[in-house]
Amino acid sequence: MTAKNKENHDHSDPSNNPFSVYRSVDVPREKTLFDVLGDVWAARIYIMICVLLSAIAAQGFMMVATPYYRAQMIIAPAPQMHFSAREGAGMPEGTIQIQNNERSADHLFLRFEATYNGLSTAAILMKDRHIQEILSKDRRFDFSAAPDFGENTDLFTEYLQKRVHLVPVSGTHLRKLVYLHPNPDDARYVLGRIHTITDEIIRARILSETNERIRYLGGMLSQVNHPDHRRSLAALLMEQERIKMMVSLDQPYAATVIEPPFSSGRAAWPDRYLLFAVFIFIGFLSGFVLHGIRHHE
Repeated sequence: MTAKNKENHDHSDPSNNPFSVYRSVDVPREKTLFDVLGDVWAARIYIMICVLLSAIAAQGFMMVATPYYRAQMIIAPAPQMHFSAREGAGMPEGTIQIQNNERSADHLFLRFEATYNGLSTAAILMKDRHIQEILSKDRRFDFSAAPDFGENTDLFTEYLQKRVHLVPVSGTHLRKLVYLHPNPDDARYVLGRIHTITDEIIRARILSETNERIRYLGGMLSQVNHPDHRRSLAALLMEQERIKMMVSLDQPYAATVIEPPFSSGRAAWPDRYLLFAVFIFIGFLSGFVLHGIRHHE
């Protein structure tokens, strides 16, 4: 090969041209699974030490943590029974027909869902001395302090909103009222009181609204002389009187109890298996990373 041809050959070869974008470079080899396993084996001493320390830390956490038990209570919209007197339709006047008003039941249950952990319920709960004793036992750890709300209803309302939950049950109308506390008996008591107080608050509000309507309709009835108007007002007044009678019945009004409060047989928090798994995993990663840092140094 002549010198001229050799020069042309060198320029035509991209690998010999320092300005060519096709110049070959050394590409690092990607790590395989065996390489990763080799790194883990090399870091086994660090990993074992960190895992052991993590297990000790998890056991220490279990020793100082206060076990919490889960109390649950299953409720549902209370069936709303009301009377309606109809003329015609094959029924004589004054016939009592009891029917389930699902629309009214859902409306009242929505009020229950909006009230059970609200300010009105919290204000009444705070007056219960037993509730105050229960709150004094609510401590996450042996060295932590129990919540102290004093007379501050707003703080207690925030506590209820964080700690008491209403959970749907399998896409049905049923709801599960849930609360966690170190004492399972106290947790059941809290749920029962919350249900009773909330239901009574809604009952009292409906009764107050009904009494207002009765007074208004009674005043209008005494002022109206037209027979058709008087008949319409009398029918509305009778319906409100029947609602008042049903509200006064001694039974759950907004939310009926399907399953009374019950508690779990073992502590729901902390979860021993989950806690140890998380701590050991953190220890494994810490040992592997620590070995990598020391190795690169």
